[in-house]
Amino acid sequence: MDPREAFLFVRDIPYRIPLHREEPDHCCNGKHVVLKELLEGEGLTVRPRVCQYCWEDFPLPGELERRIPPGVNCLHLYLEARRKGDWYVVDATWDRGLGKVFFINHWEDNMMVAVYANKVFSPEESLELFEEDDNEYEGDKEALARFYREVNNWLDRIRNG
Repeated sequence: MDPREAFLFVRDIPYRIPLHREEPDHCCNGKHVVLKELLEGEGLTVRPRVCQYCWEDFPLPGELERRIPPGVNCLHLYLEARRKGDWYVVDATWDRGLGKVFFINHWEDNMMVAVYANKVFSPEESLELFEEDDNEYEGDKEALARFYREVNNWLDRIRNG
């Protein structure tokens, strides 16, 4: 599978936030872990990048926006690939079915980061965050689980028209 095919394969896995540890991770983290492996297998030099964002910056419907739990640690994982001596953004977060609401990246030299980043961590900090097992949320975990479940349901409704 060439790099373009690998990117499209991972990008079009339907984005879904895992609600428990046994569920497949098809959000930005899980998708980019897989994509990193595939791209490195094709000989590309790839590194993880992490940025911080706020759910409030997404085009969420009003009822969902009102349910954003306070203090959510919003980190986004994407990749950078080295080509011709420069680093380029590779972000396969949003699947093709979400094109009515989100910008969908295609395989090109420099892609858009899927979130509105309010802080981008250095490559060294990103690697540390990438290698951490978990970023534990300190707030109401039940409210966070409800919010993520509702986000997943909203994304399913977008895909299904």
